[in-house]
Amino acid sequence: RGVHEQGLLWLDAVGLCVYAVVGAAKALALGVNPVICVVMGALTATFGGIIRDVLAGEPSILLRRALYITPAIVR
Repeated sequence: RGVHEQGLLWLDAVGLCVYAVVGAAKALALGVNPVICVVMGALTATFGGIIRDVLAGEPSILLRRALYITPAIVR
């Protein structure tokens, strides 16, 4: 992988973390059970990535052999 591609992967990972945190924080602010907050953070990050892939015309990373949801949950 080239330097630019590696940089984009890191930026994608940062975006994934931001979406996961925002989703979990929003659920927590609404008084939801913390376990559900983790699930909501993971779902927010996952579907945010799917929307990005659709708009960019790229195949979804969920269809590739890579970790995607697990890092959002582990966050």
